[in-house]
Amino acid sequence: MNYGAVELGARWERTLRITNQGTDTLTVTGFSVSPVPQGQITATIWKTNWLGGVIQPGSGQDVIVSFFPQSVANYSAILTVQANYTGGVPTIGLNASGVRTGPIWSRSGSGDTVFDMPTFIQRVKVIGTYPGRSSNFIATVGGRLLVNELLGTAWGSTRYEGTLLTGGGGAVAITNSSGVAWSVEEVR
Repeated sequence: MNYGAVELGARWERTLRITNQGTDTLTVTGFSVSPVPQGQITATIWKTNWLGGVIQPGSGQDVIVSFFPQSVANYSAILTVQANYTGGVPTIGLNASGVRTGPIWSRSGSGDTVFDMPTFIQRVKVIGTYPGRSSNFIATVGGRLLVNELLGTAWGSTRYEGTLLTGGGGAVAITNSSGVAWSVEEVR
């Protein structure tokens, strides 16, 4: 099953037809996918809409296999149908690519806020400016500290700019940053 190139944050589906060409009931107990890309969870990359059940002799079952890329990469795996089969081929190859060609993700604002950043974003450029005397500029992603700077004329710098690794997106919190104008933009 070839999925081609799929944009991060999107999904693509293919239909797999499981047929019972035997004379006994085929009982499907689930599906497995291997290998799993390092640091990723199979269930978030490949999903089926049918978890199992019974297929009578001479019948079939359509199963939608969805692909959700988590990073820009090529994906290759084997899907195995777990069942009481006595013949036939219980596996199928899965091939796809995760791509990022869409618009650059960004957010901007002023002061404290919380917003979600897509989990596929790995690097961002963060800018904070404060023209007054003194303010904190603190930003976290998924609870991890990203920026902790003092800005203002009292500190000699009214601007912070940095390109940082995010660790895979999540909730972004700008805190203790009253009056700071900020922007967060994806870097590819």
